[in-house]
Amino acid sequence: MPKNSVHNRLLFQSLFYVSALGLWQVLAFAGLLPEKLLPAPSRILGTLAFNAGLKSFWMAIGSSLMRIAAGYSISVAAGLAMGFALYRFRALQETLSSLFLALQAFPSICWVPVALLWFGVNDAAVIFVVVFGSVFAIAVATNQAIRNVPPIYLRAAATMGSRGWHLYREIIFPAAVPNILYGLKLGWSYAWRTLIGSEIIIAGFGLGRLFQEGQKAGDMSLVFAVNVIVLAVSLLVDFGVFGRIEREIRHRWGLEGSG
Repeated sequence: MPKNSVHNRLLFQSLFYVSALGLWQVLAFAGLLPEKLLPAPSRILGTLAFNAGLKSFWMAIGSSLMRIAAGYSISVAAGLAMGFALYRFRALQETLSSLFLALQAFPSICWVPVALLWFGVNDAAVIFVVVFGSVFAIAVATNQAIRNVPPIYLRAAATMGSRGWHLYREIIFPAAVPNILYGLKLGWSYAWRTLIGSEIIIAGFGLGRLFQEGQKAGDMSLVFAVNVIVLAVSLLVDFGVFGRIEREIRHRWGLEGSG
């Protein structure tokens, strides 16, 4: 995508969000919005700035990031292996694929009682819920990505003598990478929202606890401030990590220009 097009899109998006925040601020200042339910952006930023000076605030963010890093890493490793196994072994495809599809749609919050009974109130319980909230989405996406590799690629490789692991390494996996990446992004979104939800229920030190503190104190500015952090992390990972990888893959696969 041309740089000018990217810059114009970013400019348009920036103007839209600045305008929306400005309107929100004006309506709040005019008293047209209930302060206790929807605080003004300036108040939310003030709360965020105040908490940014507290060590406990950064410790809470760090605790959540460590849990998501552990849980998502396990989900990626297990999900990729499970997805490949479904493709590789017909018996697993015919027996487990439908189960994985059902578990992908299963509300992740329903794993919380199981986690509490098995692990108690600790980090292991939260990580368990994160893993089970995202691993099946990655497994299903990986399986479908490999199965959707165009058959003509496989026939062409076969005519040139590609067999076994060489076929997977040189043809199947590279062709499936774009769709596997989509599955990894989907798994990340599931893992992140599962983490926040499970932290709220499983009382632990993290962003979920800050939500609880804001709710108990009736401090909506703190709740919205934590929401800002959650959104910031989401955008950072989506655009800063997956976005970079996706652009590199699209460029390497000739799906868009380098300019």
